[in-house]
Amino acid sequence: MDATQSFPKHALPTLGAITPWVGQTSNVWMYRQFEQLSDQLSTIVTWEYHNRDQFPIDPTKIQFVPEPFAEPLHGFPRTVDTFLGAKTGGERYGSKFEQWLANHFVAAGVEGVLAQFGQYAMVAEVACRRVGIPVFAHFHGHDMSARLRKKRYRQAFASRWHDFAGMIVVASYQRDFLLSQGFDPSSIALIPCGAPTQHIARVADEIRKHSNRDDSIVRYLFVGRFVEKKDPIAVLQAFRICHGSHPNARLRLVGMGPLEEKLHHWASIQNPELRDAIEFLGPLSPQGVIEEMASADVFVQHSRVAPDGDMEGWPVSIAEAMAAGLPIVATRHAGIVDQVIEGENGWLCDEGDWQQMSDDMARLAADANMRTTMGTRSRARAVAFDSDHQVLQLREFINDKLMSRSHRAAA
Repeated sequence: MDATQSFPKHALPTLGAITPWVGQTSNVWMYRQFEQLSDQLSTIVTWEYHNRDQFPIDPTKIQFVPEPFAEPLHGFPRTVDTFLGAKTGGERYGSKFEQWLANHFVAAGVEGVLAQFGQYAMVAEVACRRVGIPVFAHFHGHDMSARLRKKRYRQAFASRWHDFAGMIVVASYQRDFLLSQGFDPSSIALIPCGAPTQHIARVADEIRKHSNRDDSIVRYLFVGRFVEKKDPIAVLQAFRICHGSHPNARLRLVGMGPLEEKLHHWASIQNPELRDAIEFLGPLSPQGVIEEMASADVFVQHSRVAPDGDMEGWPVSIAEAMAAGLPIVATRHAGIVDQVIEGENGWLCDEGDWQQMSDDMARLAADANMRTTMGTRSRARAVAFDSDHQVLQLREFINDKLMSRSHRAAA
């Protein structure tokens, strides 16, 4: 059922949302969801709002968590709340926060809550059960990997501490985990975050029309946070080997993060011969990222399980690169295997195998026809991941569940 077409607009449920932050450039997918749901989304509860000018969300009201409730409980107060409060695998903010959150959603006329990230979904469900508002848990990456190392978080799934109206996952491995825990398949929706693939394709093509490229140079591009699960060090190591046999290769890295100083030291101090071949661009706007992708030849990303267990969900940057018509060199990790078909639109290696990644980069450097063919296939595959379509699926899943509950209650 297409809930947006089967019911008049005024009958669509009013939604609220809760998220730790809004407007981070590394989570632009969330902004796209909120923007496209704004006709139903009356309020977003959050702790932080970054880049408001770049990511406006109108007419949705942004409600910051009041200072008295902004920090999770620790020590003795948490012990008391754990003993007296409802069981939860999420953080504990206390009964006063739960009452405030429930009252806020009621005052905003909210009929269903979209909760970004599992731990915040658990917090919201405990609060909203007081007033009978259904909560939809939207899982992504860390909340379906590193968080599962926490005993109470795991137990929340196994013991059904939280009664979600529905659960949204972005990768097949996450759906498989929930199914292994015995959840009803109809309660789970596999909906990747998506990317504005049609827009990216149009803009990239327009940029290429007016570019003055030196085709003797093969340009590799990395876009992402400089964190352990994206292992940009492995990308540098793979590029170093590739550059040894293909001195015409260049690597540009977009992003920032805790590994930034280490990366600069590796490139400028440990491997000074690569100074002219590697460039760090810092964080860029979505438009800036598209411009870089339009100028690149190959997209590279060496995602892996971080020491703390953190994993990717469904890397949006890979979908964006596919839409720009780039072949992908990446790892067999998390949702990447849902995006890249080996030998069709890119090459995948095992996590930590930067030697194989280097070989894959080198074979693309040596074969322009392969780059073109794989890039064309990437773009064709990216069409299915367009964010307009993905958000429509999200809207339909939520609306259908809410309307089914409403009909059952009326009966």
